[in-house]
Amino acid sequence: MAEGGFYHTLNTYDRARFTFSFMQFGAHVPEGDFVRYLRKLLKLPLAVEYFPDLTLENNRITRVTDHRPDPLESDQTTEGLLDYLNPSLREVEDTEVIQAAKFIHWVQHDPLHKDAQVETAISNRRDKMVQYARKYALDGKSDIVCLVVADIRHQGRAKDTSIIHALQSPDGLTPFGIAFVT
Repeated sequence: MAEGGFYHTLNTYDRARFTFSFMQFGAHVPEGDFVRYLRKLLKLPLAVEYFPDLTLENNRITRVTDHRPDPLESDQTTEGLLDYLNPSLREVEDTEVIQAAKFIHWVQHDPLHKDAQVETAISNRRDKMVQYARKYALDGKSDIVCLVVADIRHQGRAKDTSIIHALQSPDGLTPFGIAFVT
């Protein structure tokens, strides 16, 4: 709710440089949620209408210029993808506006785009919750505690040691502004 809860929620002003969707998929993370999301989008029928210069090559987001492939992301970096979406944080550039407009228009007019967003969110959360359950001993914890842990991790608001300490303390998640005991 705090982020708007819309399919076309956009952020281009912080270190992520480009986040999109109701889950704020961030383009700055290699093999992250945005990369997986965009890969899914590039398989949709309307992908060529919105991003005619992008394709998937060996399951990598690739820009084709002058008939030459230019991979925009790898296991180590998404710097090329960030430059493609939002060249800098110094100003709002035409490139940033155009790329943002493409995402917004597409999600507002194609139900398959919305479906891809929801599928990516569910898949990512499911995978992450399996990891979090092990790491933070969440088995048997309330759904609210699990949700708070997922949000803290998604937003990068705390390190593992802080989360573990909060979950083990008698004050529960109070250090994170959550006023209930686990």
